[in-house]
Amino acid sequence: MKHSATIIAALTWLVSALLAGYIFSRLPLADFLTAIASLQLTDWTVWIGLNVIVLVLLATRWRILTHALDLGISMLQILGVRQAGALISFVTPGPQFGGEPLQVVWLWRRYRVPGPTA
Repeated sequence: MKHSATIIAALTWLVSALLAGYIFSRLPLADFLTAIASLQLTDWTVWIGLNVIVLVLLATRWRILTHALDLGISMLQILGVRQAGALISFVTPGPQFGGEPLQVVWLWRRYRVPGPTA
């Protein structure tokens, strides 16, 4: 039984790699590189600044909730948990498969937030 699960996992990774390779071969990577190279420092500054503002605003919602619940979690810790969850959600089929459960587990294990509260 364990051997067949290993084969299925290996085949899944193989098919995933082949599909990713096919998708990347169809993308206009030269156009992407040209577009990125054409960006000026001010463009980068504006886009990065806007992203940081959005991330801080989203984390502030969590900060308000954790402060109201007297959980003692800092803004930097919240940003870390949120970004880790976003990363996992980005590479899994949906937030319920990785990002959100990871955020709950981190709040519970790292910051001692009770499970139902997390």
